[in-house]
Amino acid sequence: MIKVQLIAALAAIAVFAFPTMARTSSLGQGYDFAGNGKIAGNAFAKMYRQNRPKIDSLKPSAELQKEFSLHLQLLKRLKASARFRVGNIEITASQLQKAGAVVAEFVKTGNIGLLDQFEFYQIEGEDGRGNVHFTGYYTPLLPAREKPDKVFCHPIYAMPRFKPLPTRKEIDHEQALARKGLELAYTSSLLDNFFLSVQGSGILEFEDGSRKKVGYIGSNGHPYKSVGKMLVNSGAIPAEKISLRSIRAWFDKHPDKLAEVLNQNPSYSFYAWRQKVITGAAGISLIPMHSVAVDQSCIPYGACLLAEVPQLDAEGRLVGHAFQLLFAHDCGGAIRGPGHLDLYHGVGVEAGNRAGDLHHYGRVWLLLPR
Repeated sequence: MIKVQLIAALAAIAVFAFPTMARTSSLGQGYDFAGNGKIAGNAFAKMYRQNRPKIDSLKPSAELQKEFSLHLQLLKRLKASARFRVGNIEITASQLQKAGAVVAEFVKTGNIGLLDQFEFYQIEGEDGRGNVHFTGYYTPLLPAREKPDKVFCHPIYAMPRFKPLPTRKEIDHEQALARKGLELAYTSSLLDNFFLSVQGSGILEFEDGSRKKVGYIGSNGHPYKSVGKMLVNSGAIPAEKISLRSIRAWFDKHPDKLAEVLNQNPSYSFYAWRQKVITGAAGISLIPMHSVAVDQSCIPYGACLLAEVPQLDAEGRLVGHAFQLLFAHDCGGAIRGPGHLDLYHGVGVEAGNRAGDLHHYGRVWLLLPR
């Protein structure tokens, strides 16, 4: 995703915390509810501590086998002299590159014994007891039109050149930017446009089948108020059920409330056409279910992580955890501190549904060569 993003985002869509600055939530603070995946771990004295988990199973996914070369491209670009101080440990570019070489061999052979070459550093998490808040993000694919009609009447705007900029209500319902030549395209859903702003970039599909990419380029500078938090705090949606699907379903049942609720969030995002494939802030294409957005002050780009990732059923309920290799390829305005990772899920509606369901906890280890 384009990594230049908004300033606050959908906390309840803690549901999906978001790439760079266009995606944001409640700074990684998830909800407390039964079945959120937290465990009563021991308190950490520092950000990282050596602690090797008992890995019951780990296999390289087909996606990782297909796309891992992207991660190696990132590692090749690191300056040999680069050093990263993260909490109580220091990491060198050489260590990240060596870790990448070991993982490359694992991806090729599936030999889990190769992980014996690593030291495992568990991160303290959101609560200082190892619980890391996992959220998800994705790339929306939206039907669009170049010219408006009765259905496709909601503009996606380019960045205005004047200041001060109007609020969401003034833009969407008082036509403050209409007829100023800023309309890039039109969609059929105000809510889809809002979700696009949460993700920071997306793909527009036009009537002739052609597709164009748009990416966040700036905001109106007004403060962001979380729509998800509004719905949870009002009792409209229970915290344990908050997700993209539940938010969409609630508005489907209460269409008369859409403008009222969205307008309570005065922040608004603007876009530009993009030519490149969906990339993370580290400058490489994102690998679905393996690329994560991180806080670079805690986890540097190029880091390899072993994560106990929450596993959800079709209704978004936690059914367990599974070990998975993740890679720091992105950042996010909501990703702050050692307690929050945002997992990229891919392109389209199904990826969005899965990303939107994820707001649970697991554990994370940084892998460094011995």
